[in-house]
Amino acid sequence: MHQNTEQDTDESAEIEVEQTNSATRLYALIEKAQRQNAGISTLEAWAITFGIEPSSASVNPHEVIDQLRLMHEEIGHLRRQMVRTSFSADLYNPALQQISHLLGITNLAAGWNSYVGAVRDQDLLALRWCSQAIENEIGLTLAELQALLDAINEFKNEVESQRLPDPVREFLLHQIELMIRGVHQYPIIGPRAAREAVRRAAGEVVNVDENVAGAMPSGYFSRAGKFWNTLLTRVEGCEKMVNAVAGIAETLPKITNAVSTVTNLIP
Repeated sequence: MHQNTEQDTDESAEIEVEQTNSATRLYALIEKAQRQNAGISTLEAWAITFGIEPSSASVNPHEVIDQLRLMHEEIGHLRRQMVRTSFSADLYNPALQQISHLLGITNLAAGWNSYVGAVRDQDLLALRWCSQAIENEIGLTLAELQALLDAINEFKNEVESQRLPDPVREFLLHQIELMIRGVHQYPIIGPRAAREAVRRAAGEVVNVDENVAGAMPSGYFSRAGKFWNTLLTRVEGCEKMVNAVAGIAETLPKITNAVSTVTNLIP
Protein backbone atom coordinates (compact mmCIF):
# COMPACT_ATOMS: atom_id res chain seq x y z
CA MET A 1 0.00 0.00 0.00
CA HIS A 2 1.25 3.49 -0.72
CA GLN A 3 1.26 6.62 1.41
CA ASN A 4 -1.43 9.23 0.82
CA THR A 5 -0.40 12.05 -1.49
CA GLU A 6 -2.09 15.23 -2.58
CA GLN A 7 -3.29 13.36 -5.65
CA ASP A 8 -4.78 10.66 -3.44
CA THR A 9 -6.86 13.23 -1.56
CA ASP A 10 -7.84 15.22 -4.64
CA GLU A 11 -11.52 14.50 -5.23
CA SER A 12 -10.99 14.92 -8.94
CA ALA A 13 -8.30 12.24 -9.09
CA GLU A 14 -9.37 9.16 -11.03
CA ILE A 15 -9.65 5.81 -9.24
CA GLU A 16 -7.20 3.26 -10.64
CA VAL A 17 -9.01 0.42 -12.39
CA GLU A 18 -7.81 -2.73 -14.06
CA GLN A 19 -8.84 -3.23 -17.68
CA THR A 20 -8.09 -6.75 -18.84
CA ASN A 21 -9.46 -9.46 -21.07
CA SER A 22 -8.77 -13.15 -21.66
CA ALA A 23 -5.71 -12.44 -23.81
CA THR A 24 -4.06 -9.91 -21.49
CA ARG A 25 -4.55 -12.18 -18.48
CA LEU A 26 -3.07 -15.20 -20.28
CA TYR A 27 -0.17 -13.09 -21.52
CA ALA A 28 0.62 -11.80 -18.01
CA LEU A 29 0.60 -15.30 -16.50
CA ILE A 30 2.69 -16.92 -19.23
CA GLU A 31 5.19 -14.06 -19.21
CA LYS A 32 5.52 -14.44 -15.42
CA ALA A 33 5.95 -18.21 -15.73
CA GLN A 34 8.69 -17.79 -18.31
CA ARG A 35 10.67 -15.68 -15.82
CA GLN A 36 10.90 -18.58 -13.34
CA ASN A 37 14.19 -20.41 -12.80
CA ALA A 38 14.62 -23.05 -15.52
CA GLY A 39 16.26 -25.37 -12.97
CA ILE A 40 13.14 -25.93 -10.87
CA SER A 41 10.31 -28.37 -11.55
CA THR A 42 7.34 -27.47 -13.71
CA LEU A 43 5.10 -27.80 -10.65
CA GLU A 44 7.21 -25.31 -8.70
CA ALA A 45 7.31 -22.87 -11.61
CA TRP A 46 3.53 -22.79 -11.91
CA ALA A 47 3.07 -22.67 -8.13
CA ILE A 48 5.21 -19.54 -7.91
CA THR A 49 3.39 -18.04 -10.89
CA PHE A 50 0.02 -18.58 -9.20
CA GLY A 51 1.23 -17.34 -5.81
CA ILE A 52 1.04 -20.82 -4.24
CA GLU A 53 3.69 -21.93 -1.75
CA PRO A 54 5.87 -24.46 -3.68
CA SER A 55 6.32 -26.72 -0.64
CA SER A 56 2.54 -26.87 -0.23
CA ALA A 57 2.07 -27.60 -3.94
CA SER A 58 4.58 -30.46 -3.74
CA VAL A 59 2.46 -32.14 -1.08
CA ASN A 60 -0.88 -31.34 -2.74
CA PRO A 61 -0.62 -30.28 -6.41
CA HIS A 62 -4.38 -30.05 -6.95
CA GLU A 63 -4.55 -26.28 -6.57
CA VAL A 64 -1.90 -25.81 -9.28
CA ILE A 65 -3.73 -28.32 -11.48
CA ASP A 66 -7.00 -26.45 -10.95
CA GLN A 67 -5.37 -23.17 -11.99
CA LEU A 68 -3.88 -24.74 -15.12
CA ARG A 69 -7.32 -26.15 -15.94
CA LEU A 70 -8.74 -22.63 -15.66
CA MET A 71 -6.07 -21.34 -18.04
CA HIS A 72 -7.08 -24.04 -20.53
CA GLU A 73 -10.70 -22.93 -20.18
CA GLU A 74 -9.70 -19.31 -20.66
CA ILE A 75 -7.94 -20.21 -23.90
CA GLY A 76 -11.23 -21.71 -25.07
CA HIS A 77 -13.06 -18.58 -23.94
CA LEU A 78 -10.58 -16.42 -25.87
CA ARG A 79 -10.99 -18.56 -28.97
CA ARG A 80 -14.78 -18.12 -28.83
CA GLN A 81 -14.38 -14.36 -28.53
CA MET A 82 -12.01 -14.25 -31.49
CA VAL A 83 -14.45 -16.26 -33.62
CA ARG A 84 -16.88 -13.37 -33.25
CA THR A 85 -14.34 -10.98 -34.78
CA SER A 86 -13.61 -10.65 -38.50
CA PHE A 87 -10.10 -12.11 -38.18
CA SER A 88 -9.07 -15.45 -39.64
CA ALA A 89 -8.44 -18.24 -37.12
CA ASP A 90 -5.17 -18.96 -38.93
CA LEU A 91 -3.80 -15.78 -37.38
CA TYR A 92 -4.21 -16.89 -33.75
CA ASN A 93 -5.07 -20.61 -33.50
CA PRO A 94 -1.48 -21.87 -33.97
CA ALA A 95 -0.37 -19.66 -31.09
CA LEU A 96 -3.22 -20.78 -28.83
CA GLN A 97 -2.44 -24.42 -29.59
CA GLN A 98 1.21 -23.85 -28.76
CA ILE A 99 0.30 -22.16 -25.49
CA SER A 100 -1.94 -25.11 -24.60
CA HIS A 101 1.13 -27.38 -24.74
CA LEU A 102 2.72 -25.30 -21.98
CA LEU A 103 -0.23 -26.00 -19.68
CA GLY A 104 0.12 -29.78 -19.69
CA ILE A 105 -0.41 -31.50 -16.33
CA THR A 106 0.78 -35.01 -17.19
CA ASN A 107 4.39 -34.46 -16.12
CA LEU A 108 4.55 -31.66 -13.58
CA ALA A 109 7.61 -33.25 -11.97
CA ALA A 110 9.65 -32.61 -15.13
CA GLY A 111 12.17 -29.79 -15.16
CA TRP A 112 10.74 -26.41 -16.13
CA ASN A 113 13.44 -26.15 -18.79
CA SER A 114 11.58 -28.88 -20.69
CA TYR A 115 8.49 -26.68 -21.03
CA VAL A 116 9.54 -23.06 -20.74
CA GLY A 117 10.59 -22.84 -24.39
CA ALA A 118 7.29 -24.19 -25.70
CA VAL A 119 5.84 -20.71 -26.11
CA ARG A 120 7.69 -18.63 -28.67
CA ASP A 121 7.93 -14.88 -29.02
CA GLN A 122 5.51 -14.96 -31.94
CA ASP A 123 2.97 -16.79 -29.77
CA LEU A 124 3.11 -14.06 -27.14
CA LEU A 125 2.88 -11.48 -29.90
CA ALA A 126 -0.29 -13.18 -31.16
CA LEU A 127 -1.75 -12.93 -27.64
CA ARG A 128 -0.95 -9.22 -27.56
CA TRP A 129 -2.67 -8.87 -30.89
CA CYS A 130 -5.74 -10.78 -29.67
CA SER A 131 -5.92 -8.47 -26.66
CA GLN A 132 -6.51 -5.57 -29.02
CA ALA A 133 -9.19 -7.39 -30.97
CA ILE A 134 -11.57 -8.16 -28.09
CA GLU A 135 -13.25 -6.00 -25.48
CA ASN A 136 -11.75 -5.23 -22.09
CA GLU A 137 -13.40 -5.93 -18.75
CA ILE A 138 -13.07 -3.56 -15.81
CA GLY A 139 -12.14 -5.24 -12.56
CA LEU A 140 -9.95 -5.16 -9.48
CA THR A 141 -6.23 -4.44 -9.71
CA LEU A 142 -3.69 -6.97 -8.47
CA ALA A 143 -2.94 -4.64 -5.55
CA GLU A 144 -6.63 -4.55 -4.62
CA LEU A 145 -6.87 -8.34 -4.85
CA GLN A 146 -3.84 -8.73 -2.58
CA ALA A 147 -5.26 -6.29 -0.03
CA LEU A 148 -8.56 -8.17 -0.09
CA LEU A 149 -6.79 -11.53 0.30
CA ASP A 150 -4.80 -10.23 3.27
CA ALA A 151 -8.01 -9.01 4.96
CA ILE A 152 -9.80 -12.31 4.29
CA ASN A 153 -6.89 -14.31 5.73
CA GLU A 154 -6.91 -12.11 8.82
CA PHE A 155 -10.63 -12.82 9.20
CA LYS A 156 -9.93 -16.55 8.70
CA ASN A 157 -7.33 -16.54 11.48
CA GLU A 158 -9.83 -14.83 13.78
CA VAL A 159 -12.55 -17.38 13.02
CA GLU A 160 -10.14 -20.27 13.62
CA SER A 161 -9.03 -18.83 16.96
CA GLN A 162 -12.52 -18.14 18.32
CA ARG A 163 -14.49 -20.64 20.39
CA LEU A 164 -17.42 -21.12 18.04
CA PRO A 165 -19.92 -23.96 17.65
CA ASP A 166 -18.55 -26.40 15.09
CA PRO A 167 -21.40 -25.88 12.56
CA VAL A 168 -20.88 -22.09 12.71
CA ARG A 169 -17.12 -22.43 12.30
CA GLU A 170 -17.52 -24.82 9.37
CA PHE A 171 -20.00 -22.52 7.62
CA LEU A 172 -17.80 -19.44 8.02
CA LEU A 173 -14.62 -21.22 6.97
CA HIS A 174 -16.27 -22.56 3.84
CA GLN A 175 -17.54 -19.08 2.95
CA ILE A 176 -13.97 -17.84 3.45
CA GLU A 177 -12.66 -20.69 1.27
CA LEU A 178 -14.98 -19.57 -1.53
CA MET A 179 -13.76 -15.98 -1.15
CA ILE A 180 -10.11 -17.03 -1.32
CA ARG A 181 -10.79 -19.24 -4.33
CA GLY A 182 -12.48 -16.31 -6.08
CA VAL A 183 -9.47 -14.06 -5.41
CA HIS A 184 -7.01 -16.70 -6.63
CA GLN A 185 -8.99 -17.31 -9.82
CA TYR A 186 -9.48 -13.61 -10.59
CA PRO A 187 -6.11 -13.10 -12.37
CA ILE A 188 -6.98 -15.99 -14.70
CA ILE A 189 -10.66 -15.58 -15.54
CA GLY A 190 -11.21 -12.00 -14.35
CA PRO A 191 -14.53 -10.75 -12.93
CA ARG A 192 -16.17 -14.07 -13.82
CA ALA A 193 -14.37 -15.49 -10.78
CA ALA A 194 -16.29 -13.08 -8.54
CA ARG A 195 -19.64 -13.94 -10.11
CA GLU A 196 -19.10 -17.68 -9.76
CA ALA A 197 -17.83 -17.47 -6.18
CA VAL A 198 -20.72 -15.27 -5.05
CA ARG A 199 -23.25 -17.49 -6.81
CA ARG A 200 -22.01 -20.51 -4.86
CA ALA A 201 -21.84 -18.60 -1.59
CA ALA A 202 -25.36 -17.22 -2.01
CA GLY A 203 -26.66 -20.74 -2.59
CA GLU A 204 -25.12 -21.85 0.70
CA VAL A 205 -26.63 -18.91 2.58
CA VAL A 206 -30.08 -19.80 1.23
CA ASN A 207 -29.75 -23.25 2.76
CA VAL A 208 -28.04 -22.27 6.02
CA ASP A 209 -29.60 -23.93 9.06
CA GLU A 210 -31.58 -21.54 11.26
CA ASN A 211 -29.64 -22.73 14.30
CA VAL A 212 -26.34 -21.85 12.58
CA ALA A 213 -27.62 -18.40 11.62
CA GLY A 214 -28.96 -17.85 15.11
CA ALA A 215 -25.67 -18.86 16.77
CA MET A 216 -23.56 -16.62 14.51
CA PRO A 217 -21.62 -14.03 16.57
CA SER A 218 -22.72 -10.43 16.03
CA GLY A 219 -21.03 -8.79 13.07
CA TYR A 220 -19.62 -11.92 11.43
CA PHE A 221 -22.19 -12.06 8.63
CA SER A 222 -21.75 -8.33 8.11
CA ARG A 223 -17.98 -8.65 7.75
CA ALA A 224 -18.32 -11.56 5.33
CA GLY A 225 -20.81 -9.50 3.33
CA LYS A 226 -18.31 -6.65 3.04
CA PHE A 227 -15.70 -9.00 1.60
CA TRP A 228 -18.18 -10.27 -1.00
CA ASN A 229 -19.10 -6.66 -1.72
CA THR A 230 -15.44 -5.81 -2.39
CA LEU A 231 -14.92 -8.85 -4.63
CA LEU A 232 -17.88 -7.74 -6.77
CA THR A 233 -16.61 -4.16 -7.05
CA ARG A 234 -16.65 -2.94 -10.65
CA VAL A 235 -18.00 -6.25 -11.98
CA GLU A 236 -20.21 -5.20 -14.88
CA GLY A 237 -23.88 -5.94 -14.34
CA CYS A 238 -23.49 -6.63 -10.61
CA GLU A 239 -24.40 -3.20 -9.22
CA LYS A 240 -27.70 -4.52 -7.84
CA MET A 241 -25.94 -7.59 -6.51
CA VAL A 242 -23.40 -5.45 -4.63
CA ASN A 243 -26.18 -3.47 -2.94
CA ALA A 244 -28.12 -6.63 -2.15
CA VAL A 245 -25.10 -8.33 -0.56
CA ALA A 246 -24.66 -5.40 1.79
CA GLY A 247 -28.33 -5.57 2.76
CA ILE A 248 -28.26 -9.31 3.32
CA ALA A 249 -25.45 -9.01 5.86
CA GLU A 250 -27.60 -6.72 7.99
CA THR A 251 -30.78 -8.81 7.95
CA LEU A 252 -29.61 -12.36 8.70
CA PRO A 253 -30.95 -14.80 9.79
CA LYS A 254 -34.27 -13.67 8.19
CA ILE A 255 -32.86 -13.74 4.66
CA THR A 256 -33.95 -16.84 2.79
CA ASN A 257 -36.34 -15.02 0.47
CA ALA A 258 -33.95 -12.09 0.02
CA VAL A 259 -31.05 -14.32 -1.03
CA SER A 260 -33.23 -16.20 -3.50
CA THR A 261 -33.90 -12.83 -5.18
CA VAL A 262 -30.21 -11.93 -5.08
CA THR A 263 -29.16 -15.17 -6.74
CA ASN A 264 -31.36 -14.32 -9.72
CA LEU A 265 -29.61 -10.94 -10.05
CA ILE A 266 -26.21 -12.47 -10.77
CA PRO A 267 -25.46 -12.04 -14.52
